[in-house]
Order: sequence, then C-alpha cells, then structure tokens
Amino acid sequence: MLFNRYEKHPASYRNTKLLKTLATISLVSLYIFLFSMIIKIGLWATKFELIFWNDLVNVFLVVSSMMAIVFSTAILIEYVKIKHGVVVISIAITIILIIIVAIGTIYFMIANPLKWEDYNPDIGGLIGGFLSSIAAMLVIMFSLSTEERRNHKLAQTSARFLASILNDLDTQIRRLENGWHEPIIYPENWMQYYFSVYEIAKYDYLELLNKEFDYVRLINSSLNNKNYNSTKSLLVGRRDYNLYSFSCTFSYLEVQENLSRIGQGNEEKKSWVDSNDYIKLADFLIDQYYSVIENYVYGILLSNSSSDTNEIEISVRNWLLKNPTFQELQEKRLISYVIFRVFCAFSQKSERVSYVWGELSLK
Repeated sequence: MLFNRYEKHPASYRNTKLLKTLATISLVSLYIFLFSMIIKIGLWATKFELIFWNDLVNVFLVVSSMMAIVFSTAILIEYVKIKHGVVVISIAITIILIIIVAIGTIYFMIANPLKWEDYNPDIGGLIGGFLSSIAAMLVIMFSLSTEERRNHKLAQTSARFLASILNDLDTQIRRLENGWHEPIIYPENWMQYYFSVYEIAKYDYLELLNKEFDYVRLINSSLNNKNYNSTKSLLVGRRDYNLYSFSCTFSYLEVQENLSRIGQGNEEKKSWVDSNDYIKLADFLIDQYYSVIENYVYGILLSNSSSDTNEIEISVRNWLLKNPTFQELQEKRLISYVIFRVFCAFSQKSERVSYVWGELSLK
C-alpha cells in the first residue's frame, strides 16, 4: 500500500525507488537472519562442535541483523520525510532506534538469553562493527537527503518560473483577443523547467503545456504572416479546448494554479476526472439525454448538412448549452464527455446511427 500510494501520488522527493531498494535489502537481510538463526539453533541442539561453522553462522547472524535494522531504520526515515517533510523527526527516530538496538544487542550478548554453551563473543568488536555500519548508513543517507533537498528546491523554483510564464502568456493572449497584433514572447526552453517540476508533481501537465505552446507557435506564425483571421480562429480554438475538451485533464488556469502551489510547497488541486460526483453526474446525463442527442445527430446526418464528426460534436455541444441543465454545469468539459460517451454507444444501442473509428454515419 505504501509504495502504491507513492507511485500514484509521487512524494515531495519522489524517492519511491529508494524506498523499494531499501525495503528489498531489509527483507533479504531479515530472511538471512532468520535462516541463520534456524541453523544456529540446530547446531546448538545437535551439539555440533565444528568451530568454523559456528563462527560463520555467528557472522551471518550479526551482519544480517545489523543490515535489517539499519535498512528498516532508513525506510522509516524516508517515509517520515515523505509524509511530513520534517528531518528533525527522522533524526530523533534514528537516535531512539539506535539506542534501543544497541541496548538490546548488548543484553543479548551479555545475558545469553538462549543459554548457548561456551558463548563468549567479542563484545567490543561486535558493537564497534554495529556502530560503524550505522555511521556509514547515516553518512550515505545524509548525502542522499542533501541532494534530494537541493533537487526539490530547484523543482519548486522551476514551478514558480513556469507559473509566471503561463501568467505572462495569458496576459499577452488577452491583449490579442482585444485587437493586439504583436507576437507572443515566451522562453522556448520551457520544457527543461517542466522536467524539473515533474520530479515532484502529483499530476502530469505535459499534454496541456504542449498543446498551449503549440497554439502559441501557430498564433505567432499567423501574426507574422499578418493572417489575422487565422489568429482569431486559433484563439477561439484555444479557448474551446481549455473550456470544453474532456481530454484536457487540467485547463490552462488550473495548471497555472497548481504550478504556483508546487512552487509554494502546497498540495495540488485534483483534476475534475478524479471526482466521483462528476462521473455519477455524467452517467445520469447520458441516461437522460441519450435519445435526445441521437435524434439530433440523426437529423443532421439525414439532412446531409454535415458529415464531419468534429463539426457535429460542436453543433451538439452548442445545442445542449441552450438547455438550462447544461448551462448550470460548472465543469463544461463534462458536456463533451457526455457527447463522446453517447457517440460511442451508438454502434450498440442505435438502429439509425453508427460511430466507428471516430466517424459518424447512418446505418
């Protein structure tokens, strides 16, 4: 559950791979410890006196137990850092665990609770090896944590920069909508900033960003060619995409807001497609308006006024928007989602209209 959670919702440091590696090593160490313990008990029970095998099993017991303890501690530290982002808590937990393990180890070696005969371990050597292992792991973990914090800070800075870029683009596009004819200015290397943000982002915004900058490039091309009618069409297409396209998981403004949240260290807002309420509402609207949409599409195809699926979809959407039920929807992308679901149902439910490979036609 822990790893599935962080794969679905990447953590601030996105170190799921590190957690998995630590867990694997810890489990392997634990298995080796248990296996060695079984052998040790067997040797003790059978009074097996070959010193080499006894010493070898002792080494496996000590090393595997230390590794299991150290890597389990490392997992706990990484989990606390991911969940709370408080390094102080991790350090406190580490110190407490080290003290507990050290006391337990000393008691086990001195008291010999299993009552093994001729049990005379090198206590100083064992404790020294244990502490050396702990120190080495702490040094490695501190180095990893330092690099992760540096990358996290860089990603937050990149998120703030990307948010400011989108805000500036929006300002320039509003000017174009009001009659401005100057090309849009933006940094063409924006993607390198996004790749830094992607490491800590909860959601993937690349599709929307690629679409947005594609629109910007096309708009600039039309402006440079003084094709202002094309500019207007592109501006309308961009607006409709952000407002109505259900494939647009996040709109332009939603991406801008979430990037700002990432830059401030706050949690991102979830997408509308993650809301069960919207999915239930879509199912309800499909049940209520399937026949209505089918009749409307059938009328268009029968009159041969249009056979282009995109044009028909826009016509259906504009027609539905005259209905108070659809006018009151806060999430307009739900309308396109309902239309698409109805189109997909034509092939099985409709006796008059077919929808195959994205094309509408009469049966």
